[in-house]
Amino acid sequence: MDKTYLHAYHGLTSGVATEKLEQYGENVIYRKKHLRPLIAFLKKFNSPLLLLLIGTATISAFLGQTTNAIIILVMVLVSTILDYKNSAKSEAIAEKLIAQVSSTATVWRDGAKKETEFKNIVPTDIIEFSAGDIIPADCRIIVADDFFINQSALTGESFPVEKHASTETNPLTLPTLQTPLNLDDASLVFMGTSVVTGYGTAVVLSTGASSQFGKIAEKLSLADGETSFEKGIRNFSFYIMRITFVMVTVVFFINAYMGRPVIDSFLFAIAIAVGLTPELLPMIMSIALSRGSLIMAKKEVIVKNLSAIQNLGAMNILCTDKTGTLTEDRVSLMKCVDIDGKESPQALEVAYLSSIFHTAKKSILDEAIERHGNLDVSKYLKVDEVPFDFHRRRDSIVVDKGTERIMVAKGSPESILEVATFISLGDGSIESMTNERRSQAK
Repeated sequence: MDKTYLHAYHGLTSGVATEKLEQYGENVIYRKKHLRPLIAFLKKFNSPLLLLLIGTATISAFLGQTTNAIIILVMVLVSTILDYKNSAKSEAIAEKLIAQVSSTATVWRDGAKKETEFKNIVPTDIIEFSAGDIIPADCRIIVADDFFINQSALTGESFPVEKHASTETNPLTLPTLQTPLNLDDASLVFMGTSVVTGYGTAVVLSTGASSQFGKIAEKLSLADGETSFEKGIRNFSFYIMRITFVMVTVVFFINAYMGRPVIDSFLFAIAIAVGLTPELLPMIMSIALSRGSLIMAKKEVIVKNLSAIQNLGAMNILCTDKTGTLTEDRVSLMKCVDIDGKESPQALEVAYLSSIFHTAKKSILDEAIERHGNLDVSKYLKVDEVPFDFHRRRDSIVVDKGTERIMVAKGSPESILEVATFISLGDGSIESMTNERRSQAK
């Protein structure tokens, strides 16, 4: 697709964009449904232990033990209020953080380029990208110029991937369920990825939940599962209920068998049931977990569900993805070696010279070398530079060290081995590059 197509197509009109927004919905992968405050508060009572205590308070009130009933209900209410306030506060903080980030993209609308919020982007919008931009939706490339994308959010691969203009006859053709998008397609970019270098123009294919990233995040819309802590509380509550039922039944029949009045036997059995019920347990748990959330908040951790603290504390082993998706998305240099696999200060020095002196945008390898090296290069003077290009697949710099002139080339192993004629070994000797040495290096 050449640039004449881009000039001929100046994007959607505002009216068409509004219609498409109604048709496809906002470009949001997940929107949590918020319950009304009263309903959210009442749902906190949906716990077997709290229901057991409420039942106990009701029986106590029915038997005339009003003071006991009030005390139990106050305990229940206090624990519920603590849980509700913590959840509401955490959600408010999370929403405030999200609201502070209002990302926009450069979109063609009404024949002109406009900064448009991600949520208002629709299929067939035309978007322009440059280095540092976030891809807001799944798109097909129309025009690309040294366009490299970081797809680690989807694939976990830290190295940028080069993208090219589509060869589709009609790039505006939207995908269907029968033709899913291919992550390996060099003419497609995907929501959640970012531009490393270059420039590109693309047409939006899929937005929101229909995007690849949205499909991955679809499980967020499912109901929250019961935590192991909540399962433990539920099982404990049922256990207390069974013990209480058995004790009440046995005590009632023993008293009745011994000839005591039925009413007195029943009241005595109920008193035992009230005594067996752990009235303070819900409040103690809420206070302990709330304190834990406050401690974690000081370490900039937002606790949205109090029971999750217990889950985290009960972990013996935490398994995570080894790639940049869940870590820092950063390549680290461990050591530099020569062709024989031995650690080589000389290899580190020339690699550091190349990274520190070239003026193009730093790659992740350059940043890793600079962090690892931190060498003194004051004795070197830069003379010239040949930027990286995709025909040579390497960049080169020329530096002077006193009366000595050195050229350092850095690039793909294939391109370096192809032009290399000699090898510098660790002992300072120099050998000719042979086919055997090339095979060894590979």
